Amino acid sequence: MHLSEDIHNLMERMLTEELTQHPPAIGSEQLADLCCLVLNKVPPRYVRHDVDNAYFTTEQEKQQLERKIRVAITESLDFLTSGDVRY
Repeated sequence: MHLSEDIHNLMERMLTEELTQHPPAIGSEQLADLCCLVLNKVPPRYVRHDVDNAYFTTEQEKQQLERKIRVAITESLDFLTSGDVRY
């Protein structure tokens, strides 16, 4: 068993989908920072297969997770663009 191949954090996929649909106007370095900040703000959701999550998660729970991702993106973008970040 290889953990990196057998399981994944569903929140990473949800974050990627949201950023693909609504890409922020930031550079690739800031995008990587944004992803780290967002993923540290939301609870991890580890699954073996995406279908596992679809089976055990209600539509209401899925929408709640999507909202958490969007809020975390907004907060993290505000932080990154506030000028308080040191590179």
